[in-house]
Amino acid sequence: MAHGGGIEGFSTSLIYAPDRRIAVVVLSNVNRDAPQKMSDQLLSVALDKPVVLTSEHKAVPVAKDQLTKFIGVFALSPAFSLTIAVAGDELTAQGTGQQALPLMYEANRMAIHGFM
Repeated sequence: MAHGGGIEGFSTSLIYAPDRRIAVVVLSNVNRDAPQKMSDQLLSVALDKPVVLTSEHKAVPVAKDQLTKFIGVFALSPAFSLTIAVAGDELTAQGTGQQALPLMYEANRMAIHGFM
């Protein structure tokens, strides 16, 4: 059994598994579908089912010769630029005055390792 709801910027989700006597309640101040997704995942954990976290990323290989189409310096403000470069077999992103971080391609989406 499950029920969700929301009002004025708040969202809720309730899932009850009566045969296991497990109830999961998620309250959120985000008016989106996050509470439903979270309650589904929490119930899966309680039932010893596998959970794929949204933070888990799967890199898609990109041919080295294709990496060059991503390189460049992108001015995000007058004082801050983002430099995309090739380092070995991967892309990196480096903000002004910051260290370079490796990037990975996720099928139509670029992500910084450990972020996004």
